Amino acid sequence: MPSETIQTWIGQNPALAPWATGAAAIVLGAVVLLIARLVISGGLVYLSKRTKSEYDDILLERLRPFRLAWIAPLILLYYSAGLVPAGTELVQKIILFLILWLVVTSPSTHYSTR
Repeated sequence: MPSETIQTWIGQNPALAPWATGAAAIVLGAVVLLIARLVISGGLVYLSKRTKSEYDDILLERLRPFRLAWIAPLILLYYSAGLVPAGTELVQKIILFLILWLVVTSPSTHYSTR
């Protein structure tokens, strides 16, 4: 869709424009999640398996990079929450809670001796 078509649609539907922008932010968040999971987390796991050192394996086991990859889209959604007119503060508080929950619960609580 060219930008002129989008601007025309927004001009014709001003009530739906913030919701469409919010939906676009969610779709962009899904793309960011895929990139974070495949490129960053997948790359770390791949590099960890290729090395002979045990320390990077232990570090990846404790950090859970695939779970931490959720932080990137949540940050994107936090900053784009202002695009949705109703409930911006509530949405931002929920997203901050999810980020905090991911950070606190991501390190493994199961410690084993090797």
